[in-house]
Order: sequence, then structure tokens, then C-alpha cells
Amino acid sequence: MNKLMMKVVAVALCVAAMPTLSYADGEKRPMALMVMFDGLRADGIESGAMPNVMALRNGTWHAGYNGAWSVTAQIAPGSDSVSAPNHVSIATGYSPATHGATANGQTASVDYTTYPTWLKRVVDAKSGATAAFAYSWSEDADLGPATGVTFLGGTDAQNATDLAALLASADAPDATMFFINEPDAGGHAGNYYPYTTGYRNSLALSDGYLGQCLTAITNRATFADEDWLILVTSDHGGYLAAHGNPSDFKTHDSTVPIVITGTSVTAGRISGLSYNFDVCASALAHFGVMVAGLEATARDGTAETSRPISAGLAAYLPFDEDFDNKITSNNVTTEKVSSPAITAGGRIGSYCDIPSGSYLRLNNSQSLTYEGDDKSYTAIVWVKMASQSGDSVILANKVWSGNAVGTLLCAGRKYSNPYLIVNRP
Repeated sequence: MNKLMMKVVAVALCVAAMPTLSYADGEKRPMALMVMFDGLRADGIESGAMPNVMALRNGTWHAGYNGAWSVTAQIAPGSDSVSAPNHVSIATGYSPATHGATANGQTASVDYTTYPTWLKRVVDAKSGATAAFAYSWSEDADLGPATGVTFLGGTDAQNATDLAALLASADAPDATMFFINEPDAGGHAGNYYPYTTGYRNSLALSDGYLGQCLTAITNRATFADEDWLILVTSDHGGYLAAHGNPSDFKTHDSTVPIVITGTSVTAGRISGLSYNFDVCASALAHFGVMVAGLEATARDGTAETSRPISAGLAAYLPFDEDFDNKITSNNVTTEKVSSPAITAGGRIGSYCDIPSGSYLRLNNSQSLTYEGDDKSYTAIVWVKMASQSGDSVILANKVWSGNAVGTLLCAGRKYSNPYLIVNRP
């Protein structure tokens, strides 16, 4: 029997001896599941391949549960976009500069007595509480082992099956953390772009593992008497088939999602700058465990209010009707697009599906050229690209080559995505 399996068995044998927690009449038992995806880019959850994550985010997972979320969260402050520093930060609530794991291979070097995991803190603070950590990356075997915390070290698929069975049982742990490696494997095997087939399949598979656990939770005989908090984040993103903080695609590496779902969560987008390790503070707050000096911050949503579109716009394309033969009334002409498709179901209202190699041109684009600093302008556009080749222009009022006056907003491969080229007169 290898060392890893000995750890798992030795800890697992202790769980049955733990006393049963008791609660006052009307008080629900706090419980939590934290899912830490490896290599999940922030835009991956919106790719259509992760319906379970989106149900948590949108507050449709179960009645009475709301979702707070961010798709602009960052990896742990001061960390490179690799796994070990972020795994330790997500589990402990401290930055790499504090806990000391700044690169892969350093998980075991952390002083987990000084910087215990949130699982250990819950076990220590709540008499009779238990916790579990399921992982498929070997280095996580050293991520804060502690009495009262069960370690499950199988494959993603095996962990999902075993963890779902555990969560459905009467002996379910109060605090659970589930690491899923599959997105990172899919990215390294091809491309981290969320609309490539391989990575998308990895996202769907990973979301299915989460779904197994969510089903087990809602099927619990005592679910109505429990107050669950579900937390989702990622250790890093990726670009092309790699990650690791290279300067020319840092944003793809370092931007990750956060989803926090619970009965006491305020629904909506998480405001301000958040980090993946903030889920640690949120989990501890759920159990009422206060930690002085913790660097992570508990997060909540903020209700979003719609803002009316101001008068005096240079151009506005609502995409609310067919553009064919309506060039003047819709302030748009079509170039190389004989029949642009106007389709319902966009992020806000309808959207225009522009074929590859085509583009739309605004009739009044001449008003968006620079004629001095008094002609600065703001453009807002929501674009979803099914595929990308080279540097794709999102919005422009200048020719691509040369030093012509104007601006190009591009989704580029060479630079951080997106990037802006401005040529003033």
C-alpha cells in the first residue's frame, strides 16, 4: 500500500467515531461544498458547457438559494498562474507571499499549523464537525492533512462517484472541498479557448462531476433542515495550450470565475476586485468561524440596476429587427453581409450573427473619427466569437494597416486580449 492510500484509509477510519452535531429547534445545520476547478478560465462558465455552474450562478439550482458571481476575479494576489500557490491560497485564505508556497512542488512546505485550511478551521471550531477533501492532483495529498479531514485521492470520475455517495449519506461531512483537474487536462491537450471542442468537452465533463454532487445534496433526507453554501472557483486559466503567467497572455491565465450560492447570499455580480481565495473567507463566514488577519475577503452579490441609454449617442444598434432594406432607420449599412441574422436570446435583447469574414459598418462612422481631443468617445460592445484566427477586429474606425487616424479594438493573439490601437492626427 503506498503512502497516499495509507493516508486516506487512516483518516477515513476516524470519521465514524465523530459525535453527531446537535442544533436548537428551528436552526438549520450549516454545510458547504467548495469546488476548485483546475485551469477553468472565467469565460468558460458562460460557454454553454457548464449548466450546473450557471444554475448556481443564476439562482435556479434550488428554491431559496441565490447566486453571487464574478467573471473578472483574479488568481491569488502575487501568485503566478500555476496550481500549487493557488490551491494553498484557496484552502487557507492567505496569499502566497504569506503562506510561502510560490511555485508548484511547494505544497508540502507550508506551515499548516500557522495557516490551517478552512476545512481544519471548521473541524476545530465546531465540536463534532467533519470535513472531506477529494483531489486528483498528487501534490494536494500534502494540502493541510489534519485529524477530522478525510482525504479522497482518486481520479476526477472516481472522486465524483465516491463524494456523491458520501454527500448523500447520513455521515456527510459538514465541510467539503472537491478539486477537479479535467479542464486543465483539456486545455493542455489542445486549447484553453472555451469554444474549442476539446476544452469544451472537458468543461462539460467537469460540470457533470459537480452535478453529481449537487444531486446528492438535494436528495438528502435532511436537506430541508440544512443550510448549504456552494462555492466554485478556479486556480488559474490558460491560453492556447499553456499557462504560467507569460506576459503576452497574462489576462487569460489570471482571470478566473467565482460563484457563491446560498440562502443568505445576495444575488448579483460581485462588485470590486475579488480573488479566487475569497471563497475561503466566504466559507468560514458561513460557519461563523472568524479569523483575525485572514487576507481573503468574504464576498456577496450586489443587485444590478438597469441604466437607461443616454440621449445624444453617436450610434446605437439595438438589434431588435431585421436589417434588410432598413439601412436608414437602423443607422447601419451592410458590407459583405447580404442578410445579417437578427436572433433573439442575446445577453441583452437580440443579437446579430455576423458570418466569418464579414462585418457591419455604421453609416455615421465619420462622427467617430479623431479631430482633436474633444472628439474622444466611449464604445460599448458585447461580442461572442465562435472561433478566432489571428487578430480579430471587434470595433474600428480606421484601416487595419498604416498610420491612418482612428482606433482599432482587437481580440488578439499576440497581445493581451483584447488590445487597443490608437492613431491620433
